[in-house]
Amino acid sequence: MTTRGLLIIAGMFLGTFAILFLGKCGYGKLEIYQSIDSLVAHVRQEFPEVAPIDGATLQLYLQQDPPPLLVDIRGEAEYAMSHLPGAISLSSAVAILDHLEGSEKPVETVLLYGSVGLRSAEIARELAEVSPVRLFHLEGGIFRWANEGGELVSASGEPAARVHPYNSVWGRLLDEEKRGELEPEP
Repeated sequence: MTTRGLLIIAGMFLGTFAILFLGKCGYGKLEIYQSIDSLVAHVRQEFPEVAPIDGATLQLYLQQDPPPLLVDIRGEAEYAMSHLPGAISLSSAVAILDHLEGSEKPVETVLLYGSVGLRSAEIARELAEVSPVRLFHLEGGIFRWANEGGELVSASGEPAARVHPYNSVWGRLLDEEKRGELEPEP
């Protein structure tokens, strides 16, 4: 066999192992995103210092007087399609801090939520370093809330039935009847 032939075979051999290795490394991450429950477990592991809250407990907190500040940290289009009743839209730690500082009444508790809980946990961790308020994030985010039949409203305050899916991959975590339509990309 020629040197060129040996190099081609060696290259194919090494390429195959590289693909198998990368596939094995990537599969673990893909597995995390296959269900809300696996994402919740992942968020708990990645953000152990962030206090989680489930939907039933959130309902109890919202009945307190005064209720906690409920913050939807998703983007404008996501919030406009649907959000939890009483939630305000603030998508960064800086915006939340500005809101807290400008609030007429002191806020003791802030409940954050996003699509599935990753972004809200990240922001809660950032806020915990600089703010004295009690912070919680909704486990499984608005996706789990909607899948479990939680109340949703649109930007106009009317009842809403669907949630913005963020993208086609994340949207698979929403029950089909709860999944909103994505805007076509330009």
